[in-house]
Amino acid sequence: MAFVSDYASGESQDEALAQELEYHTRLTAELRARAAAQSSYETVSSQIERVKKSKASLFAYAPALLLAALKDTLDLVAIGSIPVIGTIITICVSFLIFLSLLITRANKDLIDSRFVLRMGIAVIAGFIVEGFFFGINFLPIEVFTVLAVLWMDRHLSDEQIQAFSEKAKSMKR
Repeated sequence: MAFVSDYASGESQDEALAQELEYHTRLTAELRARAAAQSSYETVSSQIERVKKSKASLFAYAPALLLAALKDTLDLVAIGSIPVIGTIITICVSFLIFLSLLITRANKDLIDSRFVLRMGIAVIAGFIVEGFFFGINFLPIEVFTVLAVLWMDRHLSDEQIQAFSEKAKSMKR
């Protein structure tokens, strides 16, 4: 590399300045690329930590679990087992469970419309089994439904953590 101070090579001063400018431009671009890669890696690492901290817990789903336990207790006491009244109570409580799951969702960083759709389908399936299949509504089906949604949320968090980890590994190389 010829610098301005290297006049012994026979190059003119303009050519030496042009080469020095080209060298510094390449060096600056390389340093910027390294800094951007490090910044991206740190961003992904912070996303992994945030997802791990906000991973779904049983405590976050407590309002929905309490509503489901109340509904299943009403079914067990036989108030919810009366055909028309039980169905109306099941509709109302299932709607409240869906709203509480939507509001108190633990992992708000992972807004995924597919998850909300799956959650809605799970609650509707629980409602149909609980509300229309008489004779088995003494089972804690609503509680099982909420626990299934909790499991789905944890599974989604694990998938996101794995995706972020793979992205971080590819950036580190």
